Amino acid sequence: MGLLYISCYIRNMKDFLNDLNIPLETKQDRKNVDLAIRKVIGMTKNDKCNLVWQEIKNWLNDEEKKQILTNNLKNEELLSNFQIQKIKLNKS
Repeated sequence: MGLLYISCYIRNMKDFLNDLNIPLETKQDRKNVDLAIRKVIGMTKNDKCNLVWQEIKNWLNDEEKKQILTNNLKNEELLSNFQIQKIKLNKS
């Protein structure tokens, strides 16, 4: 029940999150990413999905805010707080 709101905007961010090598394979991954994003943009789990998505779009359209979001989501400490493990890409 509580997980339904997550797909509201996470599915719209798949390319952005994939570029950061952040997995979205399980419901728990998506929930953890949702909580991390909400923390970065100053919103809580109680904020409605449409309001969160509106704020995320503002962040993604502002280069400075987008960089802050990117840096925070790349931050190992923030990700580990939500038990997210980044996918390690093998370089050939």
